[in-house]
Amino acid sequence: MPAGLAAIHPRFGTPWVALVVSATLYAAFAVFSFKELIVLDVWLYSLALLIEFAAFVRLRVREPGLARRWRVPGGRGTVLLMAGAPAALSLLAMATAGWLNTLVGRADRARGVSRDSSRFSSMTWARHSSVDSE
Repeated sequence: MPAGLAAIHPRFGTPWVALVVSATLYAAFAVFSFKELIVLDVWLYSLALLIEFAAFVRLRVREPGLARRWRVPGGRGTVLLMAGAPAALSLLAMATAGWLNTLVGRADRARGVSRDSSRFSSMTWARHSSVDSE
């Protein structure tokens, strides 16, 4: 976390600047429709996945003999397939997100924003459900 965001409040012991910035961003997102928020969430989740896949491939290439708790079997081809297929689907999801959401996603990417993957299953359902208000 950047030092400016990590400033700790002397009384409460919380990163108060980060909390104010987060609250401001959440308030700014209130202008988007639910559909736009879902697409933006998918975009940001896909970005986080691409970073994870790139780290996975880079570590396997740079440190192939590194001791790990688990290891994907096979050589570089298997690793590239294991990371490449979902990365391609993530890129597809990002490419079909729409212009407004793509622009917002790129702006967030420029700032280094990413999302936790714990909400992916609900996002997938919401995006592919037949309930579409717009």
